[in-house]
Amino acid sequence: MTTSKRDSTAFTKDAVPTADFAAAAQAEGSSERATSRLPLLVRIVAFAAATIFTIMGIMGIAQASRTQTAAQSITTSSARPETVRHVLVLMSYDESDANVEVEREGLLGALNKSGISSDVFYLDARAEGDAESLAGEAARIARKASASSGYDSIVCAGDEALSLVLDDQVHFGGIPTTFFAVDDASLASRAHDAGFATGICEQGVAPLALEAAAGIVPGATRAVVLQDGSPEASGLLAQLEAAPQDGADLAREVWDVSALSRDDLGRRLSELGDDAVVLLLAANHDVDGNVYAPSDTAHWLASQTRRPIFSAQGGVGEGVCGAAFVNRRQEGADAAARAVELLNGAAPASLANVVVRPECAVFDVSALAEHGIDADATPPSSALVNEPALSWRTLRPMLLPALYLLLAAICIVVFGVIGFRRSVASRQAIVATNRSLQHRLTHDLLTELPNRQALERFAEDPTSVERMRT
Repeated sequence: MTTSKRDSTAFTKDAVPTADFAAAAQAEGSSERATSRLPLLVRIVAFAAATIFTIMGIMGIAQASRTQTAAQSITTSSARPETVRHVLVLMSYDESDANVEVEREGLLGALNKSGISSDVFYLDARAEGDAESLAGEAARIARKASASSGYDSIVCAGDEALSLVLDDQVHFGGIPTTFFAVDDASLASRAHDAGFATGICEQGVAPLALEAAAGIVPGATRAVVLQDGSPEASGLLAQLEAAPQDGADLAREVWDVSALSRDDLGRRLSELGDDAVVLLLAANHDVDGNVYAPSDTAHWLASQTRRPIFSAQGGVGEGVCGAAFVNRRQEGADAAARAVELLNGAAPASLANVVVRPECAVFDVSALAEHGIDADATPPSSALVNEPALSWRTLRPMLLPALYLLLAAICIVVFGVIGFRRSVASRQAIVATNRSLQHRLTHDLLTELPNRQALERFAEDPTSVERMRT
C-alpha cells in the first residue's frame, strides 16, 4: 500500500507540470499564429499582384506586337459541309495592287477551312474601268458560271467589284453577295438596301491619313488631295468631305489627276511650296487614257515633289511617308465568315453592314528622314517600317507591358522570399518549442533541477542528459 501511495503521489506531482506544459505550448502556438498572419497576408497580396501584372504585361505585349507586325491569325472555324458549295470571288484589281494578295489570302484561307470551293476573277478595273469592258467581264464570268452549274454566293473585294454586281443584275441577280474593302459608304448602303448584299465598309481611312500628315509635318497649312475619279477615289474623297474640318486640319485642295497629263501633274507637284503636303487617294489614270500600277504611281509621285506624300491606300516603303493601316487580311477572313452565314441560309437583309476603321497609321522612317521630319513626332501607337528592330521607337510600345512583367516578377520574388523565410522561422519555432517543452518536462519549474522523469531517463540511458542539452 505504501508503494502504491508513493507512486500515486509521484504521478500527481508529474501530472501538474505536464498540464502547465500543455498550456504553455498552446499559448506559444497562439502567439506564433498571430505573428504569422501578416506575412501570409503579404504573400497573398504579392501573388494576386503578380497574377494581375502578368496578365496585363502579356496582353500589352500581344497588342503591341499585333500593331507592329499586323499579323493576326484567322479564328474562323466551321464544320466541313457534306455538299461542296461554290463561291465566285471578284477582286477589283489584279495583283499589281499590293492589297490584293493579303485580301485573297484572308478570304480564301477561311473559305477553304469551311470546305467551300471558289473561283477568283480579277477585274483589273484600273485598266478596264469603262462600262463596256466591265460588261464584257461580266459576260465572261456568266459563261464560267453556266459551265460550273452556277455559284451559290458572290464575294466582292473593293468598290469596283461591288459596283459591277450591283449594276449588272442580268448576270448576277438573286445571288447572295458579301463585300469587303469598300470605301464608298453610299455604295455599301445601296447594295444592302437592294436586299441581296451585306458586308464590310471601311470608314475614316482618308481622314486618318490627313490627320497623320497634319500632326507631324512642321509648317504645313494645306493638303493637295490627288484623286482620279475612280469608285475607290470617290469613296475616299467622300470620307474626307464628311469628316469635320476645324482649325487644326489642313486646308484641302483637290486635284483631279485624270484631267491632267503626267507631265502637267509632275510640273504642278514640283511647284508646291513648303506649306503643302500631298494626300494620295488614287492617281492611276491620266488624261491620255494611260493606266499606271499603284506602286509605280507612288514611286513616280515621290520623285516629282519635294513635299512629303501621305496615302489612304498604302504605298509606304515606295516613297510614301505615311498611310492609314487597315488589316485587309482580317477583313477578308471576316467577309468569308459572313459568306458562310449566307450559304447557311441567312438572309442578306438580316445582316447589317459592318463599318471598320483603320487600326493605326504606319510611317516610313527613311522617307520621313528625307523630308527632315522627326520620326519621334509620330503617335506612340503607330507602326514603323525601315526602322531598326531594337530602336527606341519600335521598343516604345513594349515599355509599359515590360514594366508590368517586371512588377509581376518582383511580386513573385517577394512571394517566394516571404514563404521561404516563414518556413524557416516555423521550423526554428518548432525546434525551440520542442526544446522548451522537453526542458520543462524533465526539470522542476521552481528550482530548474532535474526532476524524477529526468532521473528515470538517466537511469535507463545515461546519454539522454546530453541529448536533452542539445
